[in-house]
Amino acid sequence: MFFRNRTEKCFCCLTGLVTFDPCQSPQSAEDQISPLLILMLKKNWYLFTPLAIVGLPAFVLAYYILAFGYPINEAVEAVSHFFKSSTRYSMKYSADHFSAIRPGMDGKQVFDYLGVPFERRNNDAEWFYSLPQGSAKAYHERKIIFDRDAKNVPHVKEVVKSFHAPK
Repeated sequence: MFFRNRTEKCFCCLTGLVTFDPCQSPQSAEDQISPLLILMLKKNWYLFTPLAIVGLPAFVLAYYILAFGYPINEAVEAVSHFFKSSTRYSMKYSADHFSAIRPGMDGKQVFDYLGVPFERRNNDAEWFYSLPQGSAKAYHERKIIFDRDAKNVPHVKEVVKSFHAPK
């Protein structure tokens, strides 16, 4: 490499194991590698088809697991309904605010964080912050289940963050 003088050749250059001279500066080595890579991609582009077929769904699956926090089975369900799902959220809904909701919080705190829910069901025991968009059957369900104490004040019992798909 750079410790050799220009007249002395290294083992790689003498044996011809590489098509470029690694003793040269990195810039000239990169210049010689790039055309080889481009030529290989032009002639063998079809080798990347399996990568696209497996890689894109795997990327979407990883996105659902990391961004939405879904377990693997729900993430697989979400990927299988990728083009068929559509979700609408309530006006003040924010994923960060929804993640801040914890069991034990009272209804006023939840209302301050997330605003008015789309629907309240079961005598205000369930607040829905997401619903399917239009005619879609699959959507990202965001629901808070409340339990009332002795003074009839609602407290968060459970926070539901899942993918809802028709059976």
